[in-house]
Amino acid sequence: STRSTIFDMTGQKVLDQIILHTRTELKNKLKKLQKANEEMLQLNDTKDRFIGIAYHDLQSPLAVIMLLSKVLLNDGYQYSPEKRIETYHTLYDASLQMNELIKNYLNVNRIEKGSINPILVQVDLIKLTKSIIMRYEDIAQRKKIPIFFTGNARNIIQMDGECYSQIIENL
Repeated sequence: STRSTIFDMTGQKVLDQIILHTRTELKNKLKKLQKANEEMLQLNDTKDRFIGIAYHDLQSPLAVIMLLSKVLLNDGYQYSPEKRIETYHTLYDASLQMNELIKNYLNVNRIEKGSINPILVQVDLIKLTKSIIMRYEDIAQRKKIPIFFTGNARNIIQMDGECYSQIIENL
C-alpha cells in the first residue's frame, strides 16, 4: 500500500516572492538611508567650517572693541580729546564691521534656505543711496577713501529697499 500526500506550493511561492520583494525594498531603503546619512555628515562638516570662519571673522573686530574699551576705561582720562575721539571712531568702525559680518552671514543662511522674499515698494533711489553714503562718509574720510555720487533728481522705483541697502553698504 502506498500513501501519497499532495501539497499545494502556490501559497509558498507567493510568500517567497513577497519576502524577496520586501528584502529588495529594505536593501534599497538602507542604501538611501546610508546616502542621506553621508550627506548629513557632509552638511554638518560644512556647517562646522562656516561657524569656524564666522568665529574667526568676528573675533577681530570684537578684539578691537574689547581692547579699546578697556583702554578707555583704564587710561582714557590720560588721552587728549583728539585721541579719545579717534578711539571712539575706531570702536564704532569695529562695531559696524561686526554688524556687517553678522548681516552677511544671516543673509547667506537665508539665501541657502530660499527664504529671502523681496518686499517690493516704491523707494526714492537717490534719497536712500545718499542716506547710506552719509552713514559711511566719516569712516571713508578717515580712511581716505573717496566716495563719488551724483544724483539730485528724485528717482522713484519699485524695489526691496533693505536688499538694496545691503548691496550698497557692502560696496
